[in-house]
Amino acid sequence: VPMGGNKDAYEITNPADVYLAQLKRDSNVRTEARKRGDMEVANAPFADFGVKAIGNILGEDLIARRREQLAQNGGEFETSRDEMIIPYAYEEDTRESNDTGISYRQKLEEMKKKRAGRN
Repeated sequence: VPMGGNKDAYEITNPADVYLAQLKRDSNVRTEARKRGDMEVANAPFADFGVKAIGNILGEDLIARRREQLAQNGGEFETSRDEMIIPYAYEEDTRESNDTGISYRQKLEEMKKKRAGRN
């Protein structure tokens, strides 16, 4: 972990993190293989041993243990609708109109009238 960096960005804590780590590793392996001219490895997605090994980081027992810890700590964070901040849900529109410029609809109507008057 780099100094001052976000340590959470380097931790694998859920299946999505595992997949992203595998994807990153696979991309690096295949790019390097392509640079070396090894097209067999470059065209084999998720075939590298390291990519497969990352998939075994989160075992079923670890996932079960984390779920138990979550249940003991009161479950996941939940927000009721009353606690949510819903912008503009109960307010009237107090914004002032920005009609400082030309109305192109009005301009178009004027042009149509002018053209109709010429014919």
